[in-house]
Amino acid sequence: MKPPRKHGGGHPPRLFTGREFGRLTVLGEAAKPLNCSRTGKWWTCRCSCAEGTVRPIYGDALASGGTKSCGCIRREKASGLGRRWLGRTRDGRRGAALAGGAEVPATLF
Repeated sequence: MKPPRKHGGGHPPRLFTGREFGRLTVLGEAAKPLNCSRTGKWWTCRCSCAEGTVRPIYGDALASGGTKSCGCIRREKASGLGRRWLGRTRDGRRGAALAGGAEVPATLF
């Protein structure tokens, strides 16, 4: 027979404080945002980007790898700084590899 669990059953609680997930460092537990319907733990995280953003992040998103930054990675990818563009054009053709600063084909717009 297994010994009873002290945390009330289910999965053991995740202890994220001090851990890093991508660019996020978990500072501690956070209160659930008022406008959110998700149930579960929320964590206060600081991003290691230049802005040093601190915000609450849903625990399951951290654990699954779905959230890795404050949004700075997405902004960097969108700006194309030093990255190649390999997206598709509006007409569905594969775009050429463009270095940062190169012209974007007119078919994108």
